[in-house]
Amino acid sequence: MLKRLLPQLRILRRSGARVVTHPFPIPGLKPVATEQVVSKEDGDSHQIQVWLPSAGPSVL
Repeated sequence: MLKRLLPQLRILRRSGARVVTHPFPIPGLKPVATEQVVSKEDGDSHQIQVWLPSAGPSVL
């Protein structure tokens, strides 16, 4: 699914935007931050990842 978003991420790369995913990684990139958060709704722990497309490899 996220592979289909790579063309849009190429556009974000130019703008300096950050991308946050839950719980799926972006193929070909490494997150700049990974956090565990606890949902206020159900009390479950979830992992979120922050990506900076501009910091990624040329695969974007």
